[in-house]
Amino acid sequence: EGLELCLNVFRALAKLTLQEDARAAVNADPANLRAMVVALRAHRENSQLVVRAAFTLGNLTASNAANRARIAHQLGGADLIVSLLQERSLDLRAAAAAAAAAA
Repeated sequence: EGLELCLNVFRALAKLTLQEDARAAVNADPANLRAMVVALRAHRENSQLVVRAAFTLGNLTASNAANRARIAHQLGGADLIVSLLQERSLDLRAAAAAAAAAA
């Protein structure tokens, strides 16, 4: 239930935040970034959500240094992104090993 709602929100935000006016609306309240990082952390096992959340956060940080600093330093986003990359890397290695073993 919560996962599906978060996934749908990130689906919409990934598209909406391509537009400057939508980014400005999201950036108007600092709680929005916090909520996105919290949702990403809570649902980190769901690859679809991780991809959409990362895309959305990328849109919000590409031209906004304040957002980059806030996410990385105040919200723990730098550590979160590094750990997500490590987890996905291990998943890919395991899948490659399984495929090699099956061949």
